[in-house]
Amino acid sequence: MIVTYQLLKDYIDFNIPVEELSERLTMQGLEVEEIKPFSPRLSHVKVALIKAIEKHPNADKLSICTVTNGNEDLQIICGASNMSAGDKVCLAMIGAKLPDGMKIKKAKMRGVESFGMLCSKDELGLEGSTDGIWILPPEANAGDDINDYLPDEDVILDISLTANRGDCLSLVGVAREIAGMVSHKITYPKIEIKTDPDIEKPNIQVLDENLCQRYVSRIIKGIKVKESPKWLQEALIKLGSRPINNIVDITNFVQYELGHPLHAFDLNKLKGRRILVRKAHEGEHLIGIDGIERKLDDGMLVIADEKTPVAIAGVMGGDQSGVTDQTVDLLLESAWFLPESIRGTSKKLDLSTESSYRFERITDINGLVRSLDRCAQLIQETSGGEISELVDVYPNKVKPCQLDLRISFVNDRLGTQLSKEDVRKALEPLEFHIKDKDKDCLTLTIPSFKTDVYREIDVVEEIVRIYGYDNIPETIPPLNLNPDNLDTKESIETRIQNALIGFGLNEIVNYSFTSEKELKSLYFPHNNLIQTKNPLTADNESLRNGLFHGMFTTILHNINHGNRYGSFFEIGDIFYRDGDRLVEQKKLSIALYGYAHEKGLYAKDRLYDFYDLKGLIEGLFDKLGLDEVTYQTKVLDFLHPSKGASLMIKDQELAYMGECHPQVLESHKCPYPIVYCEMDLDTIRSLQSHDNKYQEISKFPELLRDLAILVDETLLGQRVIDEISKSSKYIKRVKLVDVYQGEHIPKGKKSLAFSLSFQDQEKTLVDDLVAKEYDHIIDQLRKNCGGEMRAI
Repeated sequence: MIVTYQLLKDYIDFNIPVEELSERLTMQGLEVEEIKPFSPRLSHVKVALIKAIEKHPNADKLSICTVTNGNEDLQIICGASNMSAGDKVCLAMIGAKLPDGMKIKKAKMRGVESFGMLCSKDELGLEGSTDGIWILPPEANAGDDINDYLPDEDVILDISLTANRGDCLSLVGVAREIAGMVSHKITYPKIEIKTDPDIEKPNIQVLDENLCQRYVSRIIKGIKVKESPKWLQEALIKLGSRPINNIVDITNFVQYELGHPLHAFDLNKLKGRRILVRKAHEGEHLIGIDGIERKLDDGMLVIADEKTPVAIAGVMGGDQSGVTDQTVDLLLESAWFLPESIRGTSKKLDLSTESSYRFERITDINGLVRSLDRCAQLIQETSGGEISELVDVYPNKVKPCQLDLRISFVNDRLGTQLSKEDVRKALEPLEFHIKDKDKDCLTLTIPSFKTDVYREIDVVEEIVRIYGYDNIPETIPPLNLNPDNLDTKESIETRIQNALIGFGLNEIVNYSFTSEKELKSLYFPHNNLIQTKNPLTADNESLRNGLFHGMFTTILHNINHGNRYGSFFEIGDIFYRDGDRLVEQKKLSIALYGYAHEKGLYAKDRLYDFYDLKGLIEGLFDKLGLDEVTYQTKVLDFLHPSKGASLMIKDQELAYMGECHPQVLESHKCPYPIVYCEMDLDTIRSLQSHDNKYQEISKFPELLRDLAILVDETLLGQRVIDEISKSSKYIKRVKLVDVYQGEHIPKGKKSLAFSLSFQDQEKTLVDDLVAKEYDHIIDQLRKNCGGEMRAI
């Protein structure tokens, strides 16, 4: 958003130095990205009269102009073709220095000498691009200093605005922010128009009252299209816009001034002399004012006459109905279009304009008449014409938002001791209407242009912006470190994040979308998907029903970029159908892939496997206070058929884990095994313990024994561990150290080797007692697990 220091003074009386103004605006949320002096002061540049023009003898595209600067005649070689003898032009004489750094010297072009340069507006820094040299008004005199025809010096402020600050996309909007600094209100432009009740009124019909919620219009008859007055041209040049003619320039200026886009139609070019606001018909086309033909679809809102579209609503007008030098009757439009509709149309057409930029950020629906009448006033002043009465199509009027503001609430949030008067001083310059309700409360009417303010806390933000963040006293907030006061939901996620990051994992965030096609390729369940209505791509047609797809895609991306190993986790929501219900759950996914250890001087290559992930998960459960976790076989299509497990506590499934199915890896050309786990955070949250358990370290030594047992190959190791643990009160720890099937092992059997730790809290265990306990464990394994001892 471009504003200038001097133009702002037309709306607010202030005397703040530019640098300070820039800093204060930035602190109020309007970031000033650049301060540029606008100083078109030039030396050795005069008004010149063209006396004669001849063709260059050696160049078809060059002319030899004889000009006078009031003192002498000069020969100038020129490449432009828009001038004629008798025109007043801008002459840069020898010794002049132009804004782009060019120094004018005597030159010879194709054998003919040139003693200066005839300048265009862009060469003088007045416009971005122009066609031909600058033709000055007839009243200009040869020899006049060109500075008399240049805009006054000024300072340009380039402001970056966030998407919610559409109220500041205007001179008035920025002036209102300055009003908060100086504690008095802005001065709006005085609007007085003379209307003629006998003039034809606009014929407006809005066919889509959702996409166009208000349409305001007037007709102006008998206008004259001509060059804009000097003040208007200068203002537009400072604001970065190229002057075209008085009608177009006024609509542009009012947009910059008040923030609401307007459009002027040539009334006599509208078929049926009426306006229809409707959706485009599939296959309709429109040639815009930029001369480009665009194909429309039935999701786009257009302004049409009786037969065809004449403008793309809120984006660009059509060439067919545009204002030309022959226009005498106008239909002025000031409308409010749904931001989502304008954004969608702009994106589909890849067409962003000053108009669409403002509509996308929500314009003031109750400011339409002011903008329209300001435009009509300026047109009447500069080009004459008779103005019709107003037509206002506003079926569902938007009432101003009201809310109660507690002064105590403001001070509690800001750590201040503001009074009612302090609050009034901050809000009234921003045009909040304020009434006393009681000792601690004010009733506020929110101005309609403040579309981002509708809660009490939003008003607090407005107050602190104006009051000044630097004026808030520095205090140390009281900290209550009682874990019982932590929100359980946030606590569990934070604890998991801290633990897994501490284990060396990297957190990832994926999109919440997937597709049935992608899930089928991964053998992942896809019968319970929730479809999205308007997916951006085919790959985003459904909400994800698990985190596996995103994790697998991330791993492939890393592998394709040369990362031979990785460990990731993600906390995110999944969505699925359960009959007629739509379910949302919070999940945690963990995956390891590639090399756990790469080949080195003292180590061989080793790939991540099931047990690496199992150990990591057990470490996480220990951090969360989850114990007595057991494992059961789990078969899922996308996991290895013999390397999948469910993690259970008290018959509740917390998670599943396993190695990815080899066919999934092969079909996606993944060269490394992937071990994956997905947990239900809601279940974990309900089972986790916040109570820290303390146990005295035994003063007595532990005794270690090894045990190898032959069992059925289908028996889970966890089943054996459970049996060992409950067979002796002296068992402190049981660890599975080896699983073997092969030579000397009967078919259908497997050998499990365990390390047993015996210990007591009150005495030293002797070998005889441990031997008895050991024999009892073996008897229980034979009896309950069908096991047979093997020699170790």
